[in-house]
Amino acid sequence: RRIRRDGLEGCVRIEVARPHEEIPTWLAAADVFCLATEHEGCPNSIVEALACGVPVVATRVGGIPEIMRDGEDGFLVPYFDGPAFGRAIVQALHHQWDREDIARRAGARTWEAAGRAVVDELSLAVRSLSFGRGISE
Repeated sequence: RRIRRDGLEGCVRIEVARPHEEIPTWLAAADVFCLATEHEGCPNSIVEALACGVPVVATRVGGIPEIMRDGEDGFLVPYFDGPAFGRAIVQALHHQWDREDIARRAGARTWEAAGRAVVDELSLAVRSLSFGRGISE
């Protein structure tokens, strides 16, 4: 009702859940993807939006700052700062994004690459333990 009241039918569309295979099409059609959340690890929704070349406006919480570059892939704002979030959306809508670069960088975040990064971190931790204090059998 509010969308109709404010004359935004041509700008805003609310959809029910869509089949997974349709998600890339919907994301690619978006101008900006927004996620205002208090707690997150590494949200797949942001990774998927970026992989479609869609800039993101999100709260600077959890692992979000590790997966997107503020000012290059979108904008990060403090949690619970509605005015800042609104300003970031407006700024994102007026910014000239390199959607191909956003998609290319996000496309490099594969499960294989993530697995290698985890193994590398665990190997580093084990080496630091074995060199630092010694490991007894």
